[in-house]
Amino acid sequence: MRSWASRRTDPIPYALTVLGLVLSAFAAGWGVAHDWQGFALNLSASLAIVGPALFLSNVIVKYVQAARAEVLLKPMLLVVLTELNSTVNLVHHACDMLGLDLPNDPPPSPVGMDRATFVAVRLDNVARALRDAQSALTDARTRRTPPSELSLKAPIVFPRFRLMLSMVEQMHRMYPMPETVVGVAVTEDGSAVFGMRIIRRSEPDGAVSVQRAVGFMHIAHQSAMAGKHATIDTERLLTAVDFCLDQSLLIAEFLRQELPPHVEEVTAV
Repeated sequence: MRSWASRRTDPIPYALTVLGLVLSAFAAGWGVAHDWQGFALNLSASLAIVGPALFLSNVIVKYVQAARAEVLLKPMLLVVLTELNSTVNLVHHACDMLGLDLPNDPPPSPVGMDRATFVAVRLDNVARALRDAQSALTDARTRRTPPSELSLKAPIVFPRFRLMLSMVEQMHRMYPMPETVVGVAVTEDGSAVFGMRIIRRSEPDGAVSVQRAVGFMHIAHQSAMAGKHATIDTERLLTAVDFCLDQSLLIAEFLRQELPPHVEEVTAV
């Protein structure tokens, strides 16, 4: 049998609650019976002190909590924004494989920038880059019918949604962000079960072998080991890119709604 201390729904014993009410009622009755005017005066004085004290303490607590959240959340938010930013780089990589030109260059990653270059990373800037990349990719795909397979010119780098989930869960412990946690968790689960075929062709006989990789990180690893003559299924690649874009935009919107004020901008330290 569990003790009262282990019951999350009943942390204080019921008997103590009843005893406290009985003592309060006894004290109130005794005070009114012996000197009701003095009792009323003391009660009024207590209420006069408690009201402003509660107001001031709530203002101070709110300020301290906001300042604490700003300091503690920003390093983890920087990691999240960096991974969202990598989705834009993925779009540019896919378009390069397709031979399509996007109007804007891929944004630089904030990780590794020096102080003179990296002034600030803003959530709204990352979200805008994601929307621009999605629109540009849609327009580019309508202009040309892609081939069934694409040559792997370079390893495919996907956003690290598992790392993003770890960061968001830690942020949630400091500041409630339930929708963001759910959004990243669903995205991470989808990325872990996504499958793709990598077709390898060896030299000089041209023998073909098909490697099926499951999970974005496994796909990225296999694409790095595939060799210069490997190809990848175009439709599956574009499906993965669309998935990353859609989910990254959703996560960015959840962050915008749930982050505390003044934390959307991550200033370099």
